[in-house]
Amino acid sequence: DYGASSVDGKKIYHVNSDATTPTVSLLYKLNDQISTYASHSESFGEGSLVTGTYKNRGQILDPSKAKMDEVGIKAKQGRFLTTFSLFQIKQADTNDVVHSDGIYLEQQGHQKNKGAEISTAGSFGKWDVIGGISRINTKSSDGSSVAGVSKWNAAAGVVYHPDENFSVNGKVTFVGDTYVNTLGDTGNIHGLSVPSFARFDIGSSYQTQINHTPVTLSLTC
Repeated sequence: DYGASSVDGKKIYHVNSDATTPTVSLLYKLNDQISTYASHSESFGEGSLVTGTYKNRGQILDPSKAKMDEVGIKAKQGRFLTTFSLFQIKQADTNDVVHSDGIYLEQQGHQKNKGAEISTAGSFGKWDVIGGISRINTKSSDGSSVAGVSKWNAAAGVVYHPDENFSVNGKVTFVGDTYVNTLGDTGNIHGLSVPSFARFDIGSSYQTQINHTPVTLSLTC
């Protein structure tokens, strides 16, 4: 059960709702190294508060359900585990809507995300390795693409442990290009392209004790 209220000037909004959110999963082991799985899960998100310059600023949008279905296969080879999955997520969609007195943020229809992901993680010697890549396609209920979601995402990282207390790590993250849609006063949609980018992180950590209390010191840049 979820309830919330907001006061914006003379307007008072109140939302109270409830829902059932089941989770079901099935795992089948083909052998000691390979297994397949399927799952269905639902979540109930609290209604978001409208902010910014919208005419209905201060209003609480209705709580909504998100449903996720996933099937995949896991393969273990030595100290490495590789997973390939196909997934679909369906959730409520919000859009800028033009009324005679201005622009409102409203829930309209649903957003469906379909994608595939492959990832691997493991270790050898003093090294830990993790990496993955995903492809996602997002559509609104009217068939249009969803702004702000890149189709391609990838990440890879390594951690080196010269001893049990000290470690050095590095990571690279890639985010593909996408579009950000802005709604003009005339109601026309103008696409603004955001180019792809890669971010590099490097850091280290050291585990020690101060007055018999475990402490981890970390540095990242």
